[in-house]
Amino acid sequence: MSTHFKAHIRAILNDCARNRQTISYRDLAHRAAIPAPLRRLTDLLEEITHEDHATGHWPTAVGLVVSQSPPTIPRAGFFRQLQKIDAPHPPHPTGPTAEQFHGAMVREIWDKAERGGKLGHL
Repeated sequence: MSTHFKAHIRAILNDCARNRQTISYRDLAHRAAIPAPLRRLTDLLEEITHEDHATGHWPTAVGLVVSQSPPTIPRAGFFRQLQKIDAPHPPHPTGPTAEQFHGAMVREIWDKAERGGKLGHL
């Protein structure tokens, strides 16, 4: 079952990247038809992050998933996952450094999508 959801999430994130958009956790859960609680979605996003890092697809398109409330960056769990997988230079999950890191990551994802680069293994 999670393979189906992950494929759907990846397709939505690739669409967001091509359209130079981010998406909130809530909107992604709704569009991907992930049943409550939200923890199911975050577990799937963690799996995708690990898979992308392990297969060399970096940055992970999961970086496009953001909180609805300011600052509109991923939740702290995303940054903790980056630290766990030894991703390049993950900042502390809050503050201006996290916002700058995230902004650069999003631009890199969008630019990669614009160049036709593959965002994760679909």
